[in-house]
Amino acid sequence: MAWNDDSWRDSYDDWKLASPYDDYDEDEDRCDHTDADLDILDYRYRCSCGHSWQATAVQVEAEIERQREYSEWEERENRRQRWRDLFSPILYPLSLAHWRLHKLKLRWRKSSANDDDIPF
Repeated sequence: MAWNDDSWRDSYDDWKLASPYDDYDEDEDRCDHTDADLDILDYRYRCSCGHSWQATAVQVEAEIERQREYSEWEERENRRQRWRDLFSPILYPLSLAHWRLHKLKLRWRKSSANDDDIPF
C-alpha cells in the first residue's frame, strides 16, 4: 500500500500550479503620485501610473510661475554661454600668458634673492 501512495503529488501540483501573484499585496504598489505632471492647457495632473485629476487654480498659477522662472533662468544661462563661447578664444590665451608671466616673476625673485643681497 505504501508503494501506491500518491498523496505527495497533490501538494507538488498545488505548488507548481500556484500563481506567482498569489501573495501580491496591492498596498505595496500604490502610487503616491510624486511624479505627476500638470498640463496647463487642460489643467489636469497626469501621473505615470495612469491616474489623472483636475488641478486647482492655485496649483495652476504656481506651475505657470515655476515655468516662467525656469524659462528666465534658462535664457540667462544661454546668454552667459553665448558670451563665454564668444570671448573664450580671446580670454584663454590672455589668462595663459598672465600665468606664464607670473611664473617668470616668481622665478626672477628667487634668482635675485641670494645671500649676497642680505646686508648683515
